[in-house]
Amino acid sequence: MTVRELSSTLFDECGKCLDRFYEMREMDAVPDFYEDVKPYADFWHGKINEWQKESLLYIQQERPKYVHKPQIDTAAEGMTQFSFKAFIKKQVRNALSKPFKPHSIRCRLLY
Repeated sequence: MTVRELSSTLFDECGKCLDRFYEMREMDAVPDFYEDVKPYADFWHGKINEWQKESLLYIQQERPKYVHKPQIDTAAEGMTQFSFKAFIKKQVRNALSKPFKPHSIRCRLLY
């Protein structure tokens, strides 16, 4: 996949994570870690790592003016965290919604 395709896919998944976050609270559901959370996290963490590598390669080759390595690293870390936190019931509502916007915007930079 290209950086643009990965960015688009991850950006869409960011929105789904936020929806899942609110849905899990409304349903008062507790997901099974090994059946629900781990397979999901393994799949998306692989995609996030692939996006990070491809984005860093893009930065080296194209030298965009407003996108830099620390931004990519921070966005990848943030996506990794909130993709997992969307399943955790005991998180404070702001723990997911506050960091969501900056990371989704960074993800959107390469989209």
